[in-house]
Amino acid sequence: MANKIGRFEILSEITHSEIGAVYKAADPASGQTIALKTIQLHLLAEQADTLMQYILQEAAGTAPLSSHNIAQLIGVEQVDAQCCASMEYVQGNSIGTMLARKEGFSIWDLQDIVRQTCQGLDHAHSHNVVHYSLEPAKIMVTWDGTVKVLSFGVSCMGAFSCQASGKAPEVLHYVSPEQLRGDPVDGRSNIFSLGAILYEMATEAKAFPGDDADQVRHAIVEATPPAPIKVNRKIHPVLNEVIMKALSKAAEDRYQSGQELVNDLERCKESAAKAVDKKPAAPA
Repeated sequence: MANKIGRFEILSEITHSEIGAVYKAADPASGQTIALKTIQLHLLAEQADTLMQYILQEAAGTAPLSSHNIAQLIGVEQVDAQCCASMEYVQGNSIGTMLARKEGFSIWDLQDIVRQTCQGLDHAHSHNVVHYSLEPAKIMVTWDGTVKVLSFGVSCMGAFSCQASGKAPEVLHYVSPEQLRGDPVDGRSNIFSLGAILYEMATEAKAFPGDDADQVRHAIVEATPPAPIKVNRKIHPVLNEVIMKALSKAAEDRYQSGQELVNDLERCKESAAKAVDKKPAAPA
């Protein structure tokens, strides 16, 4: 691993893919520790210019965003045939990491994570900004419990991989039907992605499983996943309803905002609290 990319001093590698990587890096210009997301443009051949144009356009559109639930995009530039996006460095665990560890989520944890995620998404949607590759790895819970959505402004980097054939990239399992069809997308596309993430948090199974990319795409557009409550009998019936509504194929049948979803999810928390209150007192 090179010690520097342009002016950025590479401290460690966070993750990598076939065409790029994410590093923990130092930016001498600002004195900040950042997350540096890179893509090797030469590996994309004639598609490189198109992707770079999309990234710069998306990055410019996120300039008005200012939510503590969204990781800040600092800048995008091209360095030595690489697209380099410098972003706020967030310490904590992603939902993807928690799922891999099979830690499980209480209804209280799940509700808090979803509430904060929806605050970030609704803020972005109010500025007509959509996340094009929302997945468990891009929802981070920091050490103090703050939830941050990663990659706003460069999310089309992840969406680009969803066009490939062969082995399904992880992000593909959470893409909305309208995005796969190439239709215009709005905030309700992110509600679908969040529904797929919620499904996995509640059941430890993907809503749209499969190793083959074409198989996963077909499932998202055409198939309805088993109700979460059939996969995990312990799921609260209201949570089951919330997830299935979020996963509606038609955008108009989903929640129209993150706050709508949160309002319904609150009913799980309220009924769980009532159940605790109804328990008989322990004998003295």
